Amino acid sequence: MIENCAVFVGLEYPEFQRKTLEIMRKYECKDNELIGDFMKEIRETIKGKEGGIACKFAAYTAEQIKLIGKDQAMQLSLSWSELDLLEKSRPFLFENMPTVKSMVVMLNSDERAKAIENSQQIRDGAVPARPTAIFF
Repeated sequence: MIENCAVFVGLEYPEFQRKTLEIMRKYECKDNELIGDFMKEIRETIKGKEGGIACKFAAYTAEQIKLIGKDQAMQLSLSWSELDLLEKSRPFLFENMPTVKSMVVMLNSDERAKAIENSQQIRDGAVPARPTAIFF
């Protein structure tokens, strides 16, 4: 039975995602769509395994731009504390999951987070406005 949950908050993007956003920010946006071949520039700039992940991230971000606009979709950091918001929301987050007895909210770089077994990939996925969670 799952009794514990850790929610990881990321304050910044990994370098290749930050570079992807920097490339995409250079392109004009009309009707919530980027104009130009930003994917080509991303493929030429970011190589290897990270290049493939960067293209998927760019495609996701392009979809977010359509939904919420360029400025919000491509924020490099938040103007509010995601950590504080999640802490204050803790009583409501798992009210329909009675087996979860313990929930902690922490930065993905916190030493306590690093001590949670098999959490590396999940911690790495936490970026601004997109926390991740592990149940154990």
